[in-house]
Amino acid sequence: MVSVQRVLIAEPDGALRARLRKAVRERAQIDGDSDFLSARTHLLSRPYDWLVTNLRLDQYNGLHLVYLAGAAKLSARFLVYADQRDVELAREAQRAGAFFESRHRVHLALAAYLRGTLPAQDRRNPAMPDRRAIPRGSRRCTATYSSNSVIARRRCASASASPSIVSGDIGSTTARRHSALGT
Repeated sequence: MVSVQRVLIAEPDGALRARLRKAVRERAQIDGDSDFLSARTHLLSRPYDWLVTNLRLDQYNGLHLVYLAGAAKLSARFLVYADQRDVELAREAQRAGAFFESRHRVHLALAAYLRGTLPAQDRRNPAMPDRRAIPRGSRRCTATYSSNSVIARRRCASASASPSIVSGDIGSTTARRHSALGT
């Protein structure tokens, strides 16, 4: 049986807040707030397993919620995300004990955070680009990707049009690479 987790989402944009809700609605009880003050009230009044917050909450910073939860010794885990790439704030979020994601990926990553076994802290280097990318033409091309789906379909279509893949001539392509390298 899957345990239902409690998640607090602090996001000013109603459309993204709804998208995050939809991503985890079957696995979590979700409270969503559009501003820092409402999120702070919820955070301190109920126990949560996860706090998911935008780095920018109008005149406040989402990290303030993370620091507040830490000072109150709450047992919640934290996921902070941002619209723009800011390496220093990402590192600060990691030092505060939060995982950090980019805004365009957070709705895809949130369900994985809730169901996965995670390390005690985010060990990724925020200065390095994320390795996870849209598939470049393999069996995974049949999946639907909600963000950049047009790009994924184009990549899948161009990969399937490749003569070596269409003809099933993958082995000879590998052999040509090895012979070119002298291995």
